[in-house]
Amino acid sequence: MMRRKRHPHNLDPDGLHRPSLTARSKSKKELQREARMAYYAIGCFVLVGVALLLIFRYHHHNISIDDGREVDEEGMPIQPAEAAIGGTVGDANGNKARIQDVISIIESNKNDGVSANKKLRQQSPQSKATSATETVSADAAAPAIPAKCEVKEKSLHPRYVTVIVPSVVNPNGRAARLKAISETWGCQARAIYVVHDVSEYPDAQGNLLGDGTSVYPKLLVVPPEITAEEGVKRLYHVIKEVTESELDPDFAFFVNDHTFVIPEHACCYTSGRDPREHLYAGHAMRNKVDAFAFNSGAAGYFLSRATMQGLVDRWGQHDPSCITEGASKWHQGNPGLLTAKCMSEALNAKAIDTRDVHGWHRFHAFGLIRTVTGHVDEWYQNKHKDLDEFLGPDEAHHHKLGTLYECCSAETISFHYVEHSETAALYRIMEDVKSNPGISDAQLGGLVKESWPKGFRNLGGYSHGLPTEKTEQWDGMLTIIRRISQPMEKNCAGC
Repeated sequence: MMRRKRHPHNLDPDGLHRPSLTARSKSKKELQREARMAYYAIGCFVLVGVALLLIFRYHHHNISIDDGREVDEEGMPIQPAEAAIGGTVGDANGNKARIQDVISIIESNKNDGVSANKKLRQQSPQSKATSATETVSADAAAPAIPAKCEVKEKSLHPRYVTVIVPSVVNPNGRAARLKAISETWGCQARAIYVVHDVSEYPDAQGNLLGDGTSVYPKLLVVPPEITAEEGVKRLYHVIKEVTESELDPDFAFFVNDHTFVIPEHACCYTSGRDPREHLYAGHAMRNKVDAFAFNSGAAGYFLSRATMQGLVDRWGQHDPSCITEGASKWHQGNPGLLTAKCMSEALNAKAIDTRDVHGWHRFHAFGLIRTVTGHVDEWYQNKHKDLDEFLGPDEAHHHKLGTLYECCSAETISFHYVEHSETAALYRIMEDVKSNPGISDAQLGGLVKESWPKGFRNLGGYSHGLPTEKTEQWDGMLTIIRRISQPMEKNCAGC
């Protein structure tokens, strides 16, 4: 009987050599090790790429649109004025224009109320025949707006003042924001800066609340026993000081230094209202845990003389609804909420619906761009749910936030998360539209592009850049800028 010859374990049936199991196992391990090394290499390349992207994205020179100087991330000069760059900006054709030329387009002449753009349009047809996005030279920049000014009051007590408390966001940029407010809307809105030391805004250190003048901005200095962390005590002190000062305004508008205010709209909102009646008006929202609506402190809120005096009285009486003792930790850490609770329960002064006849908001807790595009935080949207219980039914909008053409009333009073560069840009754009309501979309778009701050450092962490041109969001932005820049249709008594 013949036996079939067995092949060695390392030969295949054809007699060819094949690797042993040990060899094959070793090869598999090597492949796995090589694969891991490849993954590690790819990961390293990705990390290096991200690092380089961040470096090139954020490590660059920032040029102030105000004077052409190089500035740091807070907009403060980092070189002397003599060394300021005579910077250039290239257009699509490679042409260059001086930074002063850009300023001439966005700077308004405060002495005669005529903007640089309007002067430009009054020139000869030959000089007008340029592209709307081109910058046109000017002999000199318009004079700077004074850091403080005197308001001519129409009565013994001002119709309203704007009380500006410190923002908890980007405190290092506060000095730049206060300066921008002083140079734009602050004077007309009768700005009162709440500070813990006059060194926080030395330009107004001789201009304190109660000095008997109508010069603004004024400083309201918080006593040293109240620290910056004690928000509830500070708000109590501020309201008491405002209502008991010789100013004794009919109304006070409470905001923080990240808020942009349109003074004429703020004053018109108080027109026809009686300061002897309670008023708590702003952008109403709600928390699930509270049985009352409250107004966004970011968007700002109005209190009448009667409401401020009522709060002071209740605090003096140690009303349980109004004091921190016995209040929840949540309310102790949120002075605006505790004050809203006090007004709702002790004074029956409740948050009201302040939207216009179209259902469009007057007070906004985000900046212009995010408000128009609707790119706001989810928590903000959620706080508009189930507001019917407090503000009444809303069949058309259900109290939801509007976007694009339905975001903002023509009587818009405030935006928030506005850094100093954006404050200057928005103010100048609005002034230009006011002086030339017939400005074309192309001209307005060019002005906005030249004026608006660019990059994270200049915009701030909570603001967004301009939307893409020739989109619905871009057109919506231009429409809203026109809308909020138009003169008020009604005659506002007391303003």
